[in-house]
This record gives sequence, C-alpha cells and structure tokens, in this order.
Amino acid sequence: MGVQLLATEPKVVDRAVLCGTFLNTLPLAQVTRRLLALPARNSMYRWMVRRYRITWQVKVPAAHIAEYREDVRLITSGQLADVTTAAAGFTLPDKLDKSESPTLFVTGGKELPVARRWAAALAQQMPNGVDRVATAMPHDWPTHYPDLFARTVDCWLTDSALPPEIASPHSVRR
Repeated sequence: MGVQLLATEPKVVDRAVLCGTFLNTLPLAQVTRRLLALPARNSMYRWMVRRYRITWQVKVPAAHIAEYREDVRLITSGQLADVTTAAAGFTLPDKLDKSESPTLFVTGGKELPVARRWAAALAQQMPNGVDRVATAMPHDWPTHYPDLFARTVDCWLTDSALPPEIASPHSVRR
C-alpha cells in the first residue's frame, strides 16, 4: 500500500518508512496471486492463522499485549487472506522512479534473502530510496521492538542518524 501510494500520489507523502515490503518478481504475477488465493481462503489456513495469533501473544511485550489483542480482533482471517492475495500480485509500480519522497525500506536481518532483495529493488527504483536491515531481527521486528521502530521512524523523519541496529545491508552478517 505504501509503495503504491508513493508511485501514484508522491506529493501526498513527505517521507516514509516501510517494513516488510513484498514485490512479486516472478513472470505472470497475476497467476501467482490467484494460486496463493486458493489456500489462503480454506479452513486450514484460518486454523493456522488462529494458532499463529495465539502463539504470538507470548512474544508480545506485556506493555503492548492489549494493543496486540485489539489489532488481532480487528482483522479477520478473510481480511488477512485478502492481504496475502494482494501482496502476491504486487509488482513494481509504474512511476515509482518519479517519487522524490525520501523512503526508508527496512527488512529484518533474519528474513529470507529474497525479502531483502525486494526491499533493495524498491529502494533502487526511487531517487531517494534507502535500503537498510534491522540486524538479527525477524520480519515483524517492529512488533517485537516497538521502541526501536519508533526511534527509527523519528530519526528518519528528522533526518538524524539511524539507530545502530538499523544497518546498511552490506555491513550485516546474515
């Protein structure tokens, strides 16, 4: 959503921090999207999502558990399937290279290498795109480390040095 907004309405976005970006670089992306929609809508998927959400409660800091439960309550498994399907069909948007908005793409250091390549590809398309890695962190690092995420956003918005945990992808050991 954020990448699409940067491509289609760049004047609306002054600066952006995007985490967990997905980019389908496969040929026939719309076929991939349709194929992923099938399992995302069956009862087994809904069961897995429920189990995953219950398991996650253990990993959420106690100070944020109420917020987590509210977020979980607000999104249904059907809506999550919609997000999965939309992400699977997301390709490099036209005009992203015209967006002047300084944009920070951050992936977790523990994410699959392909996720880091997607973020790098998106950052490279933008005149002011920057690719960084949250060292030794998973895909959903902002939920595990909300204070670090807040500091990262604050630094990016104020044009300050990023926290040391947010490193250049070339300086991070994987």
